[in-house]
Amino acid sequence: MEQNERYERMKREHPNWSDEQIWTAISMDMSADNIIDDIGGTEEFDTQSVLTQVLEGAREWLEATLPVIYAKVKTFFQEAFRRIGEVVGRGIKAVKELISILFEGFEKGVR
Repeated sequence: MEQNERYERMKREHPNWSDEQIWTAISMDMSADNIIDDIGGTEEFDTQSVLTQVLEGAREWLEATLPVIYAKVKTFFQEAFRRIGEVVGRGIKAVKELISILFEGFEKGVR
């Protein structure tokens, strides 16, 4: 799926999200797709390692592709890496929930 299609779909699913939240979620989806393709469906894997790789891939993509957006969400990634243990076992859905929670805190000035 093309990035603009992903953006439009995500915007429909989360109409109250900011561009930063939407692009962060898109970067996570794309990174997850790449990681899943890399590990395949038959290999055993470490959930924390996979989630860390997804976050790292998303961070790298945003930093390289949308540096203005990345500058606004850099703190999210720092906090997400710090909290990765909290989301192990809950998968990518939990990371998307974390996007909502952390951005609400950032918007209110809570760290």
